[in-house]
Amino acid sequence: MRLQKRPQKLAVGDVFILVCPYSKEDGKPGIKYARYEVRSIRRKRGSVTRSGSTAAPQFVNLCMVESYTKDTKTGRWKNNIPDWCLMQFPLTDEFLPFGLATTKERALRLALYEQKDELKELKSLIKERPQGERLQVLNDEKAECEIHLLHMQSQLKRLVTRRKNDA
Repeated sequence: MRLQKRPQKLAVGDVFILVCPYSKEDGKPGIKYARYEVRSIRRKRGSVTRSGSTAAPQFVNLCMVESYTKDTKTGRWKNNIPDWCLMQFPLTDEFLPFGLATTKERALRLALYEQKDELKELKSLIKERPQGERLQVLNDEKAECEIHLLHMQSQLKRLVTRRKNDA
């Protein structure tokens, strides 16, 4: 498992990217880049004592940027944001949470490492010689994982060549 180091300075409005591979209805692979924006950096509620001292660490609160979480016209956050769109990690952590990265290229590389690890795990499970339906399910998952791996590698290559041509 590989993680990206946390940037030295974090501020409200910083954007991180998470890669989410998926399969379309026609069976073709796809990639969704989920954008997470730093919404606030603060201590948890109730962490200040009556004397005013605070021993609790600060937390970075992230929110997925989508049409149902942030108004596209005004740029303001909406009121009722689902819990699955929110993420939080301590400011004292050395690394970002699993899968988050500062650029699309780095996020894609992290997702590639994760996909390769998953493929290794599936191959080791198949070597244990499961029987019947379990073997079929593992073979299907392995085939899908290989397709996603190839698709992510081509997307990464496309991003790298585009970056080199722009420079």
